[in-house]
Amino acid sequence: MFDITAYAATFIFLLLGVIVYRGPQNFAKCWLHLRSLKSPQRATTVPGLDPSDPVVIFPLDRKGNLDEIEDAGSLQQFLANLHAEYGDIASFYFTDQLCISIKSPELFQEHRTAFTKPYILFKLLEPLFTKESIVYAEESDVRKRRELTNRCFGFQALQNFIEIFNEITEHLVEKISSLPPGEHIPLNETCLGLSLKMIMLTVSGEYFKDDKTSTEFKKTYDLVWNEIESRFAGDIPPEGSGRIKTFKEAKEILFSFFGRIINNRRCNPPSDERAVFIDVLIKSDYQSEVLLADLETYLNGGFHASGYLFAWALFFLAEHDDIQEKLYNHVIDIVGKTGPVSMEHVAKMTLQ
Repeated sequence: MFDITAYAATFIFLLLGVIVYRGPQNFAKCWLHLRSLKSPQRATTVPGLDPSDPVVIFPLDRKGNLDEIEDAGSLQQFLANLHAEYGDIASFYFTDQLCISIKSPELFQEHRTAFTKPYILFKLLEPLFTKESIVYAEESDVRKRRELTNRCFGFQALQNFIEIFNEITEHLVEKISSLPPGEHIPLNETCLGLSLKMIMLTVSGEYFKDDKTSTEFKKTYDLVWNEIESRFAGDIPPEGSGRIKTFKEAKEILFSFFGRIINNRRCNPPSDERAVFIDVLIKSDYQSEVLLADLETYLNGGFHASGYLFAWALFFLAEHDDIQEKLYNHVIDIVGKTGPVSMEHVAKMTLQ
């Protein structure tokens, strides 16, 4: 299992560079297609759930189907239940927002050109991302910014990172292998930590290559993110509270990290073929506020999406021994039992 974990980690992060890492505007694309409505009472021909809460005077007070999502235990399980009852396309309400969830790949093809996402998806992230972030920009501006940076995460660009990806995953496998038999391994924490280190390298270069810098950054980031997660759970702090002060102080430290990264890359510019996301932003003469906002947005979106995808992939592999064995043999046939994963290996991985 340790061998396949190393291969899976490297492969998943390379794959994410082509698929998940296409930009923050695509965070929710694989799950939901949302349409903004002035009123949640507007009829839809799509089968699904009506809002479960009573009629309220102020639309912002509406919970929609949040109670059902909570009862299901997760959005993933809620959507699985929803589609089991209503079919490949189904509707539900997220507060006062009508949401259309698409399960069928064929139906999803009809909506693959969807580009921007509703503000509601990122509303609670604005204190962290700031209003200058790409997720709050007008569509014309988003397209310009995406055209500028998309190449940083393509298959070709990721060749620059294959060596360090192998190094990081092999280090993790050695660490796990040294644990006593039966030792608990926190899946989410491990996958998010691995993801953060890899995403920091692809976004900002080798500034975070050493463990000390990564650990210091992660400690500050966790303070900020824990507050954001509390707000997602409905625990909004009052203005002037101690939580607001702690959040702002931690955010200032976080953005000071970004400032040091930017100064480092400006003083030590890489060659064009080794340029990463931050170098492209610097050369484009982004305003400092926009540069900082997009750096935080891509870092946050990239490592959360990657880390949770990795965690779920390992979770489901652990639940299905037959698929795990099939995948293991597929990787061994291509890579062998030892040795690093190459981009040529990844291109041959077509298991279905």
